[in-house]
Amino acid sequence: MLQLGPDLFELLNAKQKVGNQQPVIYGKGGLSTLQIQLIEKKLGFRVPPDFSFLLQNVRDPGGVLFPWAQFTRQGYDEMIAWVFKGIEFDIRHGFWLKRWGTRPDTLSEALDIARRDFPSWPKLLPVHGHRFLAAEPCRAENPVFSIMQIDIIYYGANLAHYLLHEFVDGPSDDRQKHTYGQQINRIEIWSDFVDRHPDFLTWPRVSESVIRGIAANLRARSSAPARPFIQVQLQPDGTFLLDGQVVDLIALEEKLRELPYRNPPPDVRVLDATPEKPESPESCSRLLEKYGFSIVMALEWRGDKLVPVEGTVWSYI
Repeated sequence: MLQLGPDLFELLNAKQKVGNQQPVIYGKGGLSTLQIQLIEKKLGFRVPPDFSFLLQNVRDPGGVLFPWAQFTRQGYDEMIAWVFKGIEFDIRHGFWLKRWGTRPDTLSEALDIARRDFPSWPKLLPVHGHRFLAAEPCRAENPVFSIMQIDIIYYGANLAHYLLHEFVDGPSDDRQKHTYGQQINRIEIWSDFVDRHPDFLTWPRVSESVIRGIAANLRARSSAPARPFIQVQLQPDGTFLLDGQVVDLIALEEKLRELPYRNPPPDVRVLDATPEKPESPESCSRLLEKYGFSIVMALEWRGDKLVPVEGTVWSYI
C-alpha cells in the first residue's frame, strides 16, 4: 500500500479524477510549518502528523479539497455544524444514542442533550466534500470517514489510502471496497457509528406488524444478491441532494439513466423534505419508474412508531 510521499503524489498528479475542476498539485509548495501552527492555534487542537505533512505538500488552485490554505475558523465551524445538523435530523426522526441515557419525552430536551455532548466527540478535519479525517487521538494513520447524517462509513483506512481510493480508483457504492484488507485504527464514537453496535445506538421499538412486513419484503428479495444504494433527498427549493451533492432535475435524470447498467443496479433511497412541494416527489417518482425502478419497501416515523409508507425505497426490477 502506498504511503504519503513522492510515489503517491506522482500517481495522484498523473491520474487523479476531479471532474471538470482544476487538478490538485501534490508535492512541495504547500503550507509552511508556521502556517499550520497558526491553523492549529485557531482550531484549539493539534492536527495529526500525516495531515500536517499533506498540508505541506498540496496546492489546490481548483478548490477540490477543503480550503486549508485560506483557513477560517468560521468555515471550519460551519462544516462541523453541518455534520451535527445531519445527526440532529435523524434524532428528530427517532434515532438515539444509548450514551445519552433515557430519551426525554420532548424533542427539544432530546436535542439539548445531543448538543451538549457533541463537542466532546473526537474532533474531525474536513478533507473533501463530506469526507473527514479523525483528528483525535492526534496520531498518524487515523481513518477517513464519509458522513451523511448517521450514515457513517470508513472511506479510507488512512489519508494515503483515502486519497488513492477517492481520486484514483474513483468513488464506489461497494462499502467493503473502501477499506478492504486494510487495518483500521478505531476512533471512539465515530467507529461505533460504522459498526452500529446495538449497545451504542437505538431506534424506537418497531411494532410486530411492521417487522412482519419488513420480513416479507426481505424474503421476496432473498434470492437476489445484496445491492448497494444511493440516496436522493428532495429539497424545499426544488433541487435534489444526491449522495451529498446538490443537483437539479436534469442532472438527477442523467444519474438515474445510468444506474440500471451497473452490476448490480443499486437501490435508491428517497428522503422527502418537501411537504409543501408535492410536485418534487412526484417528479422523482416518475423518473425512477421511467428507468425501471419500482417501490420495494418504505417506512416512516409517525410519533414513536415506524410504519410502512410508499415512496421511500426503490429497486431496479
